[in-house]
Amino acid sequence: MPIYFLCTDDEVPFGGIRTIYRHAAILRRHGLDAYVVHEHSGFRYRWCGDEVPVLGWSSKRYRRKSSSLPARIARRVRSHYWPGPVDRPFAQLKGPASFSISEDDVVVVPEIYGPRIAEIAPGAPKVIFNQGAYNTFNLYPPDPRGFPFPYRDPEVVATIVPSLDSVRFMEHAFPGARVFRVRNSIDTGLFRLEKGKALQISYMPRRNCEDARRVLAILAARNALDGVEVVAIDGLPAGEVAAVLRRSAVFLTLGYQEGFGLPGVEAMACGAIVVGFDGNGGREYLLPELAYPVPTADVVAVAAAVEQVLADFRERPELARERGRRASEFVRSEYSPEAEEEELLATWNAILAR
Repeated sequence: MPIYFLCTDDEVPFGGIRTIYRHAAILRRHGLDAYVVHEHSGFRYRWCGDEVPVLGWSSKRYRRKSSSLPARIARRVRSHYWPGPVDRPFAQLKGPASFSISEDDVVVVPEIYGPRIAEIAPGAPKVIFNQGAYNTFNLYPPDPRGFPFPYRDPEVVATIVPSLDSVRFMEHAFPGARVFRVRNSIDTGLFRLEKGKALQISYMPRRNCEDARRVLAILAARNALDGVEVVAIDGLPAGEVAAVLRRSAVFLTLGYQEGFGLPGVEAMACGAIVVGFDGNGGREYLLPELAYPVPTADVVAVAAAVEQVLADFRERPELARERGRRASEFVRSEYSPEAEEEELLATWNAILAR
């Protein structure tokens, strides 16, 4: 019974793609016949190695549809209603697979394929891998009545999510849906605590850069950034991201609605003091005894908390480092590769048994 993990052909792989590969690799190590299926034959990432076989859904190429709207207006429409790739005709939705899929196989589909998920591989059971619960309805119009909801489709046998908040979201939106939580893991070799901390703030600008700008401006206006280095983490490979986090005293997490929010966990594993919004998905780890959770959108509270943490590092460095050490121990235990593997295997045993 092959298990096919569908995957997009993105030039720069985001964290969710790495998780897809990791899940397939874990299943293969335990004797299950798992594959990653990219949109087109011949596509593969250089870092993926040979542990997971890679297939292509189609040998054809597609052309992106151009919008009839002026570019400025089209961008506004997409960002308001459809933050996802609204004009992208995923190859897996354009036609049948280039290989045979039977009713005994399982097709794993990311949530980004939206209302048409159940159209993929008709007749085969499907599992939705929803790593971003708050993106579930991105491809729906403002009035979605009459649109299909694949989570109710009889061919969708389960949904896998990464956080307790995502379980709450799915079970409320789709009563009776079979939802499994498989926690994310961190690379404990890369994301580790080191002794030397610089007076450094790091953040990821792709996650609510507007509020990051406001927070940093407030701090600068109050002269709280004197002697502080600010690093925007953008487009770096995992090793360089980890190196920045290991040096950082503070990490800003400013996502509003997150399925989980892995960068905050990775920062905590490195002993950085994480300040910001839990994004709902981060409630389970952004705890007040380990970090500085702040009400969503309250940039003044974020700036005040960061200023306090910087003062602690200057005046009471041992207390600040101790908080970072406890945060590191917590997330390295809760989100270890072993914990992820245990939950993933239990989930798939339950899915395949049915």
